[in-house]
Amino acid sequence: RIYAGDLLGNLWIFDVSRSSTDNWAVAGSGEPLFQAGASQPITIKPEIAKHPSTNDISGNNEDNNEPNVLVFFGTGQYLTDADETTTTTQAFYGVWDRGDLGRTRGNLQQQMLEEGFNDEVLTDNPVDWTTQYGWYLNLPDEGERVVVDATLRGGVVFFNSLVPGAIASGCS
Repeated sequence: RIYAGDLLGNLWIFDVSRSSTDNWAVAGSGEPLFQAGASQPITIKPEIAKHPSTNDISGNNEDNNEPNVLVFFGTGQYLTDADETTTTTQAFYGVWDRGDLGRTRGNLQQQMLEEGFNDEVLTDNPVDWTTQYGWYLNLPDEGERVVVDATLRGGVVFFNSLVPGAIASGCS
């Protein structure tokens, strides 16, 4: 499986498990795995990991549509001059690909940044993996976005966010 986002906020799966390239296709019925919405473009490479809370599933092949993969990605773009002043709220997502398509934020558990002793602290709202497909975190600053690939190390996903200069300082 190959995961890729688009500028309309869709996270797509391309199934390349079949031996013939003639049978490679968008997984499912042409519907994306996840839809963040047109105001949340996905411009970075998704990071993936095996889902930790379930048993391994025997691979992703023609007879098995349950890949058991967590896909991590942020939203936002910084590609054109117009992006310099875009202030739409962006987010970072952890979405479970277990073979179901068409998931939205309504299928995820929201996480938030709360004021801590010296800094902001990320909530740890539990995800009910029997009914939910992951989590999301809205980025707190106006115009903040994720435009650099995330990294997964030791079960922790690291990502950087950017607030363009014109938004952050009023200067360009």
